Amino acid sequence: MSKQEGTRVRKDVARNRAALLAAADRLLATRGVDLTFHDVAEEAGLGVGTVYRHFEDRSELLDALIDTRIETLRTIVAAAAQHDDPVEGLREAVLGVCERQFEDRVTAQLLFMDSERHRKLAGERVLPLIVDLVDRVRATGSARADLAATDIPMILFVVSSLARATADVRGDLWRRYANLLLDGLISGDGDRGAPIPVPPTALEFGRLSHQIHYAP
Repeated sequence: MSKQEGTRVRKDVARNRAALLAAADRLLATRGVDLTFHDVAEEAGLGVGTVYRHFEDRSELLDALIDTRIETLRTIVAAAAQHDDPVEGLREAVLGVCERQFEDRVTAQLLFMDSERHRKLAGERVLPLIVDLVDRVRATGSARADLAATDIPMILFVVSSLARATADVRGDLWRRYANLLLDGLISGDGDRGAPIPVPPTALEFGRLSHQIHYAP
């Protein structure tokens, strides 16, 4: 093979890989993680053999794309945490993540994945930011005294489920209930309201699927 031919082949390989990743990304956003190499090949307009030449298995393909979504969530929460008012920062963080969940099906599934690797990554990259932000909100005295950092993934679960259920009727309806839930936790006097009789969950970030039935 000549140098020119080798360069062309490398460019073709890189172009095909980029096309496969882009196709898989589109499918993940609309279908979630339940996709096959045949789905990806068809979406990319390539043969399924090309997919297998680039990725050893489905997990290798998904890992790269899910990792980027976890990083997106970290970026959303980190940006919101810079707000001068921690209460508004927490609101921005929750609504920003909810928005991303509504737009992207895999992001909505992240809390319920069984992958130890993805749970660990989300726990390392996202959860500490949420814990810090909730601690700062509680320090203002504006939140319920019993607000816990693990309440936030539960709010995301509730809003994500609602958003999926009402998407064809009112695509923006989830915003109403996300704000209502937040107002119940972080608006006004932190001492108001009857004590909640049920304690917050102690579940790991990303382990909700082990306790809650969820069909995305």
